[in-house]
Amino acid sequence: MKNKKTTETNETKHLRTVKDLNEQGHHESSPGNNIFKKDTDGTLTRPCVVALCECMKSVGILYIGQHGRGTVVRVGCNYIITAWHIVEGILFPACRDSTLPDITCLQKDNITVDFGDDRYQATEKFKLLPNIVFKDADLDIVILVLDTAEKKNNLPQPFQWIWLRLVGILSTSMLVIGQHPSETCIVIDSECKKICLDDEKVVKAKKWFKTNKEKLKLCRKRKGLDTNSVDSSLFEINDERKVIIDTFLGKGASGGAIVGKSSDQTLGLVAILTHGIPPPYYDETDLKIPQELCMEVGTTMKAIKHAMEVQCVDHQIINSIFPSSHT
Repeated sequence: MKNKKTTETNETKHLRTVKDLNEQGHHESSPGNNIFKKDTDGTLTRPCVVALCECMKSVGILYIGQHGRGTVVRVGCNYIITAWHIVEGILFPACRDSTLPDITCLQKDNITVDFGDDRYQATEKFKLLPNIVFKDADLDIVILVLDTAEKKNNLPQPFQWIWLRLVGILSTSMLVIGQHPSETCIVIDSECKKICLDDEKVVKAKKWFKTNKEKLKLCRKRKGLDTNSVDSSLFEINDERKVIIDTFLGKGASGGAIVGKSSDQTLGLVAILTHGIPPPYYDETDLKIPQELCMEVGTTMKAIKHAMEVQCVDHQIINSIFPSSHT
């Protein structure tokens, strides 16, 4: 009986010690003694998962024929927001020598927006109107208008935005909804870490570039590509209008939704995914940048709202996309 009592006492003491360590946020014990594999709570409640499924319905793909060119997010009355570079090639066809965009190209028969799961079904596909509501090449953002005359009932709900203080946060995770890099479908990449200036990934990327900069420039020169982007590859880390995140999604996900989760697990649109850094990562050159050193850039909704106000975009449009109840 004495031995049994001693064993129980030791077990109770051990459990109490583990409990105390967890409550104190202590995670410095050896790997073999750790009970939990993560030191942050990335769990989602059932209402949050349901809300996330609804959010996915508001993210679609911009098609040229059967090719998914990029991701779009449904916002406001009947608008979509996406990355400017996705639409730029449509508005400035190579065969046309002009500095002005040809907005009639948006109405071509092979240009469609699809919020459905099957690119061969036409029930969820929408055409675009020849209208650019807002464009900022520096932010790499454009807002277009959906033609909803015939399919208004099939239009998904707009993605609501929420304001989260993204700048200055040492560590936070977001979700990314966008087109899969190798499959034409919308997917979610959950728990995407925000990359900060002192992040280990940034330090390693800078070190790699310092070592391989001249080789990379030579590779780009052989391909007839601009070499200046090699020097400016990591400059955007300091741009407060942008947010840098660690996500699996790459080519095709431009224009996707970067989703924030508030303390009460409310989901909302906080930024639009625009492009990857370092930019040379997507180049077809002999010298490949290691995938683990690549990051993705998003333009914050706050920066987009401010730019729209500076450009004097109609207040009704701004209020439609940025309802005051969600600020």
